[in-house]
Amino acid sequence: MIEFTVPGLHGKDRPRMTKGGHVYTPKATEDFEDKVQWHFRRAIHGPVVPLEGPVSVTIKAYHPIPRSASKYKREAMLSGDLVPLTKPDADNVLKLVLDALNGLAYQDDKQVTRLRYQKLYALEPAVYVRVEEATP
Repeated sequence: MIEFTVPGLHGKDRPRMTKGGHVYTPKATEDFEDKVQWHFRRAIHGPVVPLEGPVSVTIKAYHPIPRSASKYKREAMLSGDLVPLTKPDADNVLKLVLDALNGLAYQDDKQVTRLRYQKLYALEPAVYVRVEEATP
């Protein structure tokens, strides 16, 4: 099992196209994927050996508490009684993290057979990731 937390929060942006027809990934997406990969490598403390069988992934996206939140709402957000209904969308965060871990945590994200995702509030935005072999 590998667990790590990436400071910040970003979802995968749509691919962009130049006037000449060249498709590219926006820089903000590439930068956050690099950040995910860096934190993964830091968490493993050794050589990268991708998992080969079924994989289970847990991702928790921690959204920042709005400055305008009252003390009452702030407490409800931190306790989990109120959850974020804001962007980035769950599918965009999942896609970014799963794509970033291709070839590192697992050979390909097609190996992911179990996936758990939560959106929560926290004092600082972050993405928590846990990758482990899936058990039957």
